[in-house]
Amino acid sequence: FDYTRQRGSVVKAPGAVRPFARYDDGAGEVHLFYEQYQITSLYKKSAIWVKTGKVSFGGEGGSEIKWQAGAVKVLEPELDWEKVGTERVGNPFVYYDDLRGEYVMYYSASSIHLPDSGVDEPIHLGMATSPSITGPYTRASPEPLVVSGLDGATVGLGSLKLVKGIEQDYSRPVAIINRITDKGGVTGSTIS
Repeated sequence: FDYTRQRGSVVKAPGAVRPFARYDDGAGEVHLFYEQYQITSLYKKSAIWVKTGKVSFGGEGGSEIKWQAGAVKVLEPELDWEKVGTERVGNPFVYYDDLRGEYVMYYSASSIHLPDSGVDEPIHLGMATSPSITGPYTRASPEPLVVSGLDGATVGLGSLKLVKGIEQDYSRPVAIINRITDKGGVTGSTIS
């Protein structure tokens, strides 16, 4: 796709951040997942939404996306561990798991304030599933995911993305995770 040819805003509401787009070749649709903060409590409460667009291909390799008028809320903070610091779920990553026969969404939840940078970063990772890409999504566990191999300086987990493995599918993916660290009052973000 050539997204530079798109005109106007896809999501017009302020507070829409951390997008993830997935293209469904069979349906000719793109699904734009994003974290949407509530305007009345900007950066204090957010949910994950999805907006769907129909893709048409033109000449010279160009494409156009006709977006549906509305978006659908697919996940909002409900569990205690999703409401620490701030009530938020975000950083969505969605893929179709052939073995499970359903869509899997990884997401981050809650937040910790990093005083040296003045920003809030996610703490936990969660997983939810759905038979349909547009939801509704059901949490796979009432507890956050446990990520092994993290050192004691890790204070939060920003996002989890999967890359197709050598088989070019998600049967044995490579996971990339964004760790939030605090080493003696100096915070940072690393990709592992």
